[in-house]
Amino acid sequence: MHEGSSGAMACIAHAAQTGAGATAAASVSAARAGLSVACEHPRWRDRAGEFMVLASAPWLRDARTAHARATALADACVRTAVMAAPLERALRARTTRLQLHCALSSTAFPDVPDRVAWAETIAHTAARVTGSRITIGAVVAEGHAAGFTALRSAMDALERGAADVAIVVGADSWIDIDLLEHLDAQHQLHSTTQSWGFTPGEGAGALVLATTTWMAEHAIPVEASLQAIAIAEEAHCLGTTSVCTGDGLSRAAAAVLPDAQQLGHCYTDLNGEPYRADEFAFLMTRVSDRLVDPTAFSAGAACWGDLGAASVFLSCAQPLVSWARGRLASRPVLVTGSSAALPGRGALVLAPPVALAA
Repeated sequence: MHEGSSGAMACIAHAAQTGAGATAAASVSAARAGLSVACEHPRWRDRAGEFMVLASAPWLRDARTAHARATALADACVRTAVMAAPLERALRARTTRLQLHCALSSTAFPDVPDRVAWAETIAHTAARVTGSRITIGAVVAEGHAAGFTALRSAMDALERGAADVAIVVGADSWIDIDLLEHLDAQHQLHSTTQSWGFTPGEGAGALVLATTTWMAEHAIPVEASLQAIAIAEEAHCLGTTSVCTGDGLSRAAAAVLPDAQQLGHCYTDLNGEPYRADEFAFLMTRVSDRLVDPTAFSAGAACWGDLGAASVFLSCAQPLVSWARGRLASRPVLVTGSSAALPGRGALVLAPPVALAA
């Protein structure tokens, strides 16, 4: 298992887009209200001849491929995150060292050169908006768990002094006819004939992390504290003949859970697949005593569909928006994610800003 550093890092800005809304607040509000934005595509049909049910972003009509859609979503999120005042003014300081860490899907971005080119495009956007030079710290393509690896990479860079501020962005899209037909052929597409599949979605999210020293120097308000992060590997992945009992996800969660405090809520990337449900259930049986209420968990995919590599960013956006609006108790929360068909499993603890001050 690869554990992230235990030193807390300040989250000073965030942004998110899903099919439920072009802002984090809109997406989170839709999820809290129990809404679902999934609807039938006007043209694309599954193997049974029924219209595919998708949770797509309606404003991306001109983007035809998953690559193009993920790029548009991520570009908008990075702009929103770094333009938040007073962060924008502080980032324009020539002395600020910026790094970009990216989380992508190996399905939508199978080729390494395409991933690097995508990261360079997003870095160019961030540099143009901030007026500062930005370096690329990491480009990770590991499915749902990619976001955890990118966040851990950013925390490591901040801790060793390689950067003052890290922009961590994740984006993914299933809204591509080739990907959807592949899901349908693998019996993973939720439909009238496949009730245990998942609803494909698309989205992106960005978190801006900073060292407490830089944050204090520039008087930047804190949105949350990323207290700990851990990544583990699961030996019994989706699609194998062996039985998964959630060992990898449980080890990741156990590594970040505090000994002296119970967490208030859990945010997860459950998407309707039985494999994920079983894995999460095994996790809850092992860590139930570390949560105030083991049944208090949120799965945003019920609203905006499966988001792949963007999942962890939307899971983090939910408590960030809720804390800002006073709709969630001031208690740390657990965020978990599983790559299912790949070995990566991740967990992190996010705490309200009072935790960093303490």
